[in-house]
Amino acid sequence: MEGEGRIDVNNFVFQHGLDERCADGLRGLEDGAQQIVMFLCEKQAEKGVKNMSAVAWSKIRSLSNPATAFQVKLDFLSKCVDDRCLAGLKALPPMAQAAVADSLCPGIKNISAFVWTKIKSFQGGKGGMGNPMAMMAMAGGMGGAMMNPLGRDRSRSPAPRGMSGQAHMMLDAFVMTNGLDENAHQALKTLEPQDLTLVMSSVEEVVSSGNARNPSALAWSKIKQVQENPAAAKQEYLSKVLDEKVMQAFQEIPQHEQEQMLSTIDIGVVRNPSAVLWSKIKAIGYGPGTPRADTGTPRKGRGGKGGGMGGGMGGGMGVGMGAAVTLSMLDDRVQQALMQLSPQSQEIVLNSPDIASARNPSALAWSKIKSLQ
Repeated sequence: MEGEGRIDVNNFVFQHGLDERCADGLRGLEDGAQQIVMFLCEKQAEKGVKNMSAVAWSKIRSLSNPATAFQVKLDFLSKCVDDRCLAGLKALPPMAQAAVADSLCPGIKNISAFVWTKIKSFQGGKGGMGNPMAMMAMAGGMGGAMMNPLGRDRSRSPAPRGMSGQAHMMLDAFVMTNGLDENAHQALKTLEPQDLTLVMSSVEEVVSSGNARNPSALAWSKIKQVQENPAAAKQEYLSKVLDEKVMQAFQEIPQHEQEQMLSTIDIGVVRNPSAVLWSKIKAIGYGPGTPRADTGTPRKGRGGKGGGMGGGMGGGMGVGMGAAVTLSMLDDRVQQALMQLSPQSQEIVLNSPDIASARNPSALAWSKIKSLQ
């Protein structure tokens, strides 16, 4: 999209004799969108297509529609990335492909390298499954106005709560790709981000396997499942995306501790569930190399004799499951400050129920530590 391969708009219009409507539409696009349209038109011209105004206008219209813009970008990518990149892109789930395509922006000098980086970021977890809401976040983030690929506000209705316009577009793409009806589409818009992730992942898996005769009915059943038994839905999702090491360690944890641990993970925003869950598992002493795994008994601390963080903070005080999970959510600076408190003060901080549910657990814990010093 930069460098020697750039196409001059005026030369393109003159060379292919574009009509006035098409020429104005092309000039009205942002630079990146112009280059995509002209590149694809040139490919059609190489095949002998004569009516370039009709071809260009169809591309311009498609890029103006959030529900179809990603298809134009995918078409563009399929014709300009290297073979390794193209194979990796095709191996991604449809939602991930759409997110990669939507991440294209002006100024990219090496499209294959750029796309490969995006592909690798989605190839996390068992089977390469992605997190739909994380894909949305990468495409446009949460919050903000709905902007179309051309840079102008073309939203016809407000985006679903908590979702940016780009995330709304990704949901529209998911609905279209999986053949859902409007009723299912509207129902998905009412879900919280975490529930939406669970439903979308489950639906996409079944549809891509070819076992969904009625995708809309399937979506409704998954919505009902998530609403009636969210813990089971979350565990089913994680069983498909966690790597084997993490899943094996997680299954060794008692059921009540599993449920408490899962309640602290927001699937809607976590991009790498395996990494997050693994840190929590190790924080409570499970997994290879930890005391519970080696001896089958509760650990006494992470720092050996004399203290350290975890079960032996400040002089051997035991730490329960809730406190250990809270500890695993804190950054290094906060953990170091916590070590300077008395065992009683440490217990007060770690057993604070509002820390685990806070948007920034470390910041809240830090304020509590400062008040106790």
